[in-house]
Amino acid sequence: MAQCSVAEIIAVSERSYDAAPGHDVHDFWQLVLPLVGALDMRIDGCAGVVDRVRYAALPPGTDHVYRAHGVNRFLVVDLVLPASGRALPALREMGGRMASIVGVLRAEAEAGGLRAPGIRSALGLYVGAALEAEAAAAAPEQAGSSNSSSIATRARAMIESEPGRAWTIEELAYAACASPRHLNRCFVATYGVPPARFARSVRLAEAKRLLSSGSISAGEAAVRTGFASQSHFTSAFFAEFGLTPGASKRQHVSDSGNTVSEFHKPVRARACSNGEHQSRESERA
Repeated sequence: MAQCSVAEIIAVSERSYDAAPGHDVHDFWQLVLPLVGALDMRIDGCAGVVDRVRYAALPPGTDHVYRAHGVNRFLVVDLVLPASGRALPALREMGGRMASIVGVLRAEAEAGGLRAPGIRSALGLYVGAALEAEAAAAAPEQAGSSNSSSIATRARAMIESEPGRAWTIEELAYAACASPRHLNRCFVATYGVPPARFARSVRLAEAKRLLSSGSISAGEAAVRTGFASQSHFTSAFFAEFGLTPGASKRQHVSDSGNTVSEFHKPVRARACSNGEHQSRESERA
């Protein structure tokens, strides 16, 4: 497996992926950095998503399967890095430093700077130092029960990748590489609500978005977002937004464009007021 005394960039390219699953193992490090769209990845058996808020850093020899959603484009960086005793999850948060690196790499690749040894070397050192700084910052968390945030993040990524799907807690736990009980604890600690409640709010937000288009009925919105009956859907919708699906559809002209972000507020408010984050979460999300 490729290692060296200093970080060195092998190649930088922009790629789009197919909806059909692909599979790879490399003998070098690879960064998959988001530009447009989302990419499902299963990395050494754990599932997650590369999207606008997270990227993948795949060590040499890491088995990974990937599948894209719709239009997509990613910046892929192949590189060798010095050996390090630190480790981070392969899926990581897309912070400001990494976003800056993406911009610099794209600009230099377009300008031909990666062909200049001095620039290429400097960029390799920069990328290597940034990854090492991430590992150092995360080390105290990794030593304790701190992995809860990454577990919760993986579950949230799965929920948001298919907003109309009625996830079970078992499915989410499998995707997050945790037991259902541990996932529930991690999710509540990170986001303040259980994963099933969060997933239901995402489904209801998706239903409201569908209704705002004005082209489908409340019954069809219920089916598309995984509700077993229209009456159950209407009851859940009213509890979430304070109006019926029909009323929401009639008001779509005035509140179109706000539906995705609105669902967070009522969920948090109820979680704070009645402690529902302690509720049973073995039901279907």
